[in-house]
Amino acid sequence: MHHRGAQFGRKPKLTKHQTREALKRVEAGEPLREIALSYNVDHSTISRLKTRRAAEAI
Repeated sequence: MHHRGAQFGRKPKLTKHQTREALKRVEAGEPLREIALSYNVDHSTISRLKTRRAAEAI
């Protein structure tokens, strides 16, 4: 059965705005755990954003 507009994968925990904000805080040297706590996500979520950003920069 085909579902129109079906989303695959998980729903992003952070909005695009929050993602940009979090990355700015990472670049400013703020600890990942602190940033993660403020968005109520795991620090690995923030770490993945960082990794993805680095991959896109290549």
